Amino acid sequence: MSILEETSQHCVKLGFQKVGLLGSGLTIQQGLHARELTKHSISVVVPEKEDQAFINGLIRRIITGIVKSDDKARLQKITMTLVQQGAQAVILGCTDLPLLLAQEDVEVPLVDTRKVLEHACATRLMSKL
Repeated sequence: MSILEETSQHCVKLGFQKVGLLGSGLTIQQGLHARELTKHSISVVVPEKEDQAFINGLIRRIITGIVKSDDKARLQKITMTLVQQGAQAVILGCTDLPLLLAQEDVEVPLVDTRKVLEHACATRLMSKL
């Protein structure tokens, strides 16, 4: 199973045509999510360079447990910037980001890639019983 494929299928199922993507710089640069999503005619918007640099540092801070008091607000603002660029939902393409940003923190649907993969695995396992 592929987290990329399952996330793309989830976005298709929900009818998204344009999504924002939050993730590490490497995730964004490699374009793995974007390539998979475009196979399904879903376009992707990503943070500007300055915002991406913030997200890279934020991920390191989440991992080390040294999150700053204003980190969540900045991440919420970046999320809303993606929405202003037309994103109908925002993919949390790093499994550490849901530790800081939850659905109740933003008005746009969040797609937690880890939860999507977990659900797909459980569904597939249950179908084998």
